[in-house]
Amino acid sequence: MSLKECVLLVTFCVCTGCVAWAPSMVGTGLTGIDIYRSERAEEVYKVSMDRAYISAIKTMKDLALEISKIKKGELNRIVKAKDPKSKCQVIIELEAIKGSDYVKATFNTLKYKLLTDRLYSRMIMKEFNENINEIREVQDKSLIYSKK
Repeated sequence: MSLKECVLLVTFCVCTGCVAWAPSMVGTGLTGIDIYRSERAEEVYKVSMDRAYISAIKTMKDLALEISKIKKGELNRIVKAKDPKSKCQVIIELEAIKGSDYVKATFNTLKYKLLTDRLYSRMIMKEFNENINEIREVQDKSLIYSKK
C-alpha cells in the first residue's frame, strides 16, 4: 500500500464524519486497494524462453514503448518499458517452467506508478500473442523449406 492511498482514505473518513468507523474502513479499503493493484494478466505459452523473449522485445517496439530495463536470469526475464505518451510503466515477466518447454508470461501496466491499467495490460498481451504466432509461422515455414 502506498502512503498516499492511506492518507486519502483516512482524510475521507474524517471529512465525512465517520471517524468511529475509520479503522474498519481503512482495513477494508486497503485490502481492496491491494487486491486491485496486484491483479495481473497471465498466460502460459508452449514456446522456448528465447522465442518468448524475442516476442516481448518485438511487442515493446511495435507499440512504440521505450525499453528502460531488462533483467535476465537463468529461468526468468523481465522487460520494463515506459510509454512516453501516457506515462505508463509496462512490465512483461517471463518465467520458464523447469523441465518443460512452457513459459509463463505476466503482463502488468501501472499508471503513475500507482494504479493498474487492466485494459492496457490485455492489449499488450494480445500483441504478444500475435507476435508469438508470427514467430511460430516463420519457424514452421523454415522447417518446411529445410526438409526439401
